[in-house]
Amino acid sequence: MKLHSDQVVAAPPATVWSTLHDPDVLRACLPGCETFEQLPDGAVRLVLNLGVGAVRGRYEATMRETDSRAPETYRLELNGKGAGAFIVGAAVFLLRADGPDRTRVSVDGDAQVGGPVAAIGQRMLGSVAKLLIEQFFKCIGARADAALEAERR
Repeated sequence: MKLHSDQVVAAPPATVWSTLHDPDVLRACLPGCETFEQLPDGAVRLVLNLGVGAVRGRYEATMRETDSRAPETYRLELNGKGAGAFIVGAAVFLLRADGPDRTRVSVDGDAQVGGPVAAIGQRMLGSVAKLLIEQFFKCIGARADAALEAERR
């Protein structure tokens, strides 16, 4: 499954980068996130409680950031399983200024999904992924805005 999203966040790239790398923000903004635990090797252990249509479940995943060039780009690799399903994927995040105090975040990803979740079809999975990404970036935008306001005070 291919994923692409362009989101605009009302904050400069450095603020958005910091927000996207704040464990407390990620814990709060990842839809269905129950656990966000930094591992000694730099990876993150996630437990997510998500639903896709009638297929709902608890998923455990490991996420790792690679190829980081602050505040411009990084790659996330994800490997997860749960509720009889699995996901293996990667996404590249590209941050670039989009006017004063605005950042365009482009996300391009590819994932392999198996089990009952995959049985619901690629079209529905793509729509759900898009919705989850939009929810995530709405939260990230609010957190980045709060960080920017705090800097201005």
